[in-house]
Amino acid sequence: MIFSSFIFIFYFLPLVLALYALTPKKFKNLSLALSSIFFYSWGEPVFVLIFFGFCVFNFVVGLWIEASMKAELLQTKSRKLSAKSILTLGIFINVAALVYFKYSNFFLAEYSRVLSLFGSTPLVWQKVILPIGISFTTFQSISYLVDVYRRRSAAERKIVDYMLYAFFFPHLIAGPIVRYVELRAELKQRSTKLNDLYEGLFRFSIGLAKKVLLADVIGHTADQIFSVPPNTLTQSQAWIGMIAYTAQLYFDFSGYSDMAIGLARMFGFRFPENFDRPYLANSFSDFWRRWHMSFGRWMRDYLYYPLGGNRCSPGRGYFNLWVVFLFSGFWHGAQWTFVLWGAYHGLFMTLEKLFLDRWTQKVPNTIKVLFTLFLVMLSRVIFRAENLAFAGAYYKQMFAPVISPTPRLWGYLSSPYEIAMLLLGYAICLYPLVPGLNSLENRVKAFFNQSLILRDSLHSAVCITLLAFSAIALAGRDFSPFIYFQF
Repeated sequence: MIFSSFIFIFYFLPLVLALYALTPKKFKNLSLALSSIFFYSWGEPVFVLIFFGFCVFNFVVGLWIEASMKAELLQTKSRKLSAKSILTLGIFINVAALVYFKYSNFFLAEYSRVLSLFGSTPLVWQKVILPIGISFTTFQSISYLVDVYRRRSAAERKIVDYMLYAFFFPHLIAGPIVRYVELRAELKQRSTKLNDLYEGLFRFSIGLAKKVLLADVIGHTADQIFSVPPNTLTQSQAWIGMIAYTAQLYFDFSGYSDMAIGLARMFGFRFPENFDRPYLANSFSDFWRRWHMSFGRWMRDYLYYPLGGNRCSPGRGYFNLWVVFLFSGFWHGAQWTFVLWGAYHGLFMTLEKLFLDRWTQKVPNTIKVLFTLFLVMLSRVIFRAENLAFAGAYYKQMFAPVISPTPRLWGYLSSPYEIAMLLLGYAICLYPLVPGLNSLENRVKAFFNQSLILRDSLHSAVCITLLAFSAIALAGRDFSPFIYFQF
């Protein structure tokens, strides 16, 4: 079940909201936890038991870590394992599960390829199926255990509350990566007001429109171009494919995040923001402060800082940076393309620290934004390519094209509507670069904020319009999952 589907919007969500409203206060967490389990089991019932098992495991390990720390503080001799050893065990089990489900096929395929090179018989194995959302839930579980160990949060003592944190359907599949410390207070006590429902629905409608009206439409162009051998493309087709996929990925993923944040708000939870106009970044450092922010913060706090961050020698600092980005790339998928994508971003982050930041100090911000966006676009080819050979051939068509006497550009852009949505998408992303539009936007916001009735009326009109157009678009469209479901 996905957020941008009729069954979710018109059946699951209204029923869950009604059930939640009718449930007594002390059972509301249980109601949401059971609804979330049902949501996940709709598509993958087999893996619910695995997720439930790891939920219980991390709940017990969190209590175990806290009990061991208290024993260490009291110097109790009865303890058998240190808190650090228990934490290491918990992280190891979580990572081992992620490696098994997500990377077994990759490692076995690479090992089989090596065997073939030496004339041995390739391996034959039954491929492991990847449970949807396992990457995000693993990161959330690790952050919970580490935060308990660091005493940033007390261990959860109610299994239902921890189940809700782990299984809560808005962020279960593709984030944002929400830490337990960010939800603990609301897990214990929250009040859901009518304004929460209203604001949540408004945010959900924006995310739905991003996905249905922009990402899916623009994605048709990108999918058509990336689905054929690169050597059959013209130069213009290759460039349009890259530009379209860059827009599709942003509106698809930020749309999901908007919907997740809006859904959580409907039930009284406030999720952290996940995007901040990333295509307005004026450097790679700025880009990673704006793109998938919950992931970036996780990598900083639970990998980069523990490695030493930049509080060490310059050489070690660059090493730590590269470890983070190579790990980030491999986290996205079990392919060499993702490793190369991570290395690409690590390279430009390193170059910025070495000299690019100094060289570009006097360069106009608009130029820096467009240059950063261009470099990010180039990395999207690696991110989208099915393998390294495909990526190399695609770049060749972009920069050293074979001139075709009969370009087939319009064959991949099936309608002027797709072109219009692509242009609209970049207009939405880049309009603050136009002189005066930022100040105009601020004046418009100030005008509507002077009257709550006027502002709420506008919000309601926008919400209804977006929901109506999105529903119309969904009615004539096939199933279209979110891109980040595969990660």
